[in-house]
Amino acid sequence: MNIILPLTSPARKAAFFIVKMLGLYTVWYLLYQLWLLPNGQLDNFLTHQVGVGSTWLMQVLGYEKAFLYKNFLYVGQACLVAIGNACNGVTLYMLFASFILAAPGSWRAKLVYLPAGIVAIYTINLLRVCMLAVNAMVSRETFHFNHHYTFVFLVYGFIFMLWVLWINRFSGLVGKTA
Repeated sequence: MNIILPLTSPARKAAFFIVKMLGLYTVWYLLYQLWLLPNGQLDNFLTHQVGVGSTWLMQVLGYEKAFLYKNFLYVGQACLVAIGNACNGVTLYMLFASFILAAPGSWRAKLVYLPAGIVAIYTINLLRVCMLAVNAMVSRETFHFNHHYTFVFLVYGFIFMLWVLWINRFSGLVGKTA
């Protein structure tokens, strides 16, 4: 029984993609765990930016009394959301980037799509924080569920949609026959 796949088989290409993506993500993860996380500057910067952006968006949406204090989002006297480093999106950015970098497609398209996708993910994250703040105001008892399930599903679903868009529009795979 020959388990070696032909060089051009779709299964071999898919396996190579998965190995590349996992390799890229692993390198990022190790870099993050061993250097960036202990240093703290990247997390602190991104967490603060999510707080500032979410506060601004809350104000734009009509919550004029929204303000940020030490990564806590308030509206008036009510502390609604604590924005921790786990909420800053850095893991989401790298998961997205690993997929795009490992996937087929031109480098020129990747150089445009990667930053655009990261900005889109950042924007979705701001919306998530704002929706959680509103959730905390109107239905505190559903906050935990929405924070850990509803919005995780929505954010990862959005990233999956970005991946599907890449494959369908920019990878060059659609329309090719095996």
